[in-house]
Amino acid sequence: MNNKHDLKLREVEGKREVFDPLRKKWVVYTPEEHVRQTFILFLTLDKGVPPELIAVEQQFKGALGKEYRADIVVYGRNGTPRLLVECKAADVRITRDTVLQATRYNYIVKAGYIALTNGHQNFLFRTKDLTNYAAVNPFPVYSEWESANFEP
Repeated sequence: MNNKHDLKLREVEGKREVFDPLRKKWVVYTPEEHVRQTFILFLTLDKGVPPELIAVEQQFKGALGKEYRADIVVYGRNGTPRLLVECKAADVRITRDTVLQATRYNYIVKAGYIALTNGHQNFLFRTKDLTNYAAVNPFPVYSEWESANFEP
């Protein structure tokens, strides 16, 4: 990822905060939040994703009403989920468990792509049928994947 712009940071009562431009508020600056905010910059500045089509910490319900939270969901202009992103702190490796978590979430969200990132390791997968995924490299610009055919 190319990080062209710095995050806005401040300290309040001894706690570091980062400004989330999508939620338009200051949030606690954790290692995972650093990765999330950096990935948002990557999506908007490098890949051309319109900020208004990005949801942060998107909540959704799974089987039996259990609540889940996706770090980032990018929507198409038609309102359908196009990309689900799972962020981990930089010191957390992307493992098979991370992949399983994201695919489990995506079984509910039904996005055409899933991305996994810890800021060092970055993976993008195209959904074939919600149980099969194909790796995509390099990460395309929004206009290429926003309109890709995928109907769950």
